[in-house]
Amino acid sequence: MDWGKKLIEYYNSNQGAVIGALIGLVIGIAFLVFGFFKVLLIVLCAVLGFYIGKKCK
Repeated sequence: MDWGKKLIEYYNSNQGAVIGALIGLVIGIAFLVFGFFKVLLIVLCAVLGFYIGKKCK
């Protein structure tokens, strides 16, 4: 089996863990690049936008 098939198989069996790890990696890099409070503001805006969008639907 080549690496591509192994990665796809691992992703399919552990989809939540892989997505969570990638989100954590992106947030960690964002903290390093932008700083804590800027990232906190971005996350707050995203959560607020999600909430408003869900209410308007």
